[in-house]
Amino acid sequence: MQVISFMAIKGGVGKTTMAFQFAKFLQTQDQKVLMIDLDAQKSLTGTFENEHFNFSGKPTIADVLEKPSSGLIETQVQDNIAIIPSTSNLEEVADRLASKPNRELLLFMWFVKNVQELNQTYDYIIIDLPPVWNLLSKNGVAVADKIISPYGTKSIWV
Repeated sequence: MQVISFMAIKGGVGKTTMAFQFAKFLQTQDQKVLMIDLDAQKSLTGTFENEHFNFSGKPTIADVLEKPSSGLIETQVQDNIAIIPSTSNLEEVADRLASKPNRELLLFMWFVKNVQELNQTYDYIIIDLPPVWNLLSKNGVAVADKIISPYGTKSIWV
């Protein structure tokens, strides 16, 4: 299992689009992908919503961050693609978590608890990070094997 975070400290550079397109490419290669939307703007989450489906009442990344001891809570959205969606109050959740110990490692603690099931279920985990360096992006970077950072018309692979 590879964990790849898409990160940019500037909005509008194609980070979410690249994350989504990479997941779609992996889907064509019969790879199983879990997407995690850590951006309160919910752009990645919104790509899977339509008039017939939304994430209302479904668990979100806020549930993972507030309770890292929880199990897998993903929602299957397409063949070989599942997502842990964002929520519009994610910034408020992050503010509440700011005083918690190990606040930059909440997602990491969730990964540790669920690593065996994640490894058995998914080939790739793709994380869409917010366009700022904050508690949410620190959590996404802490679990990443690779970070892809689009910069205008170029991308930087770290």
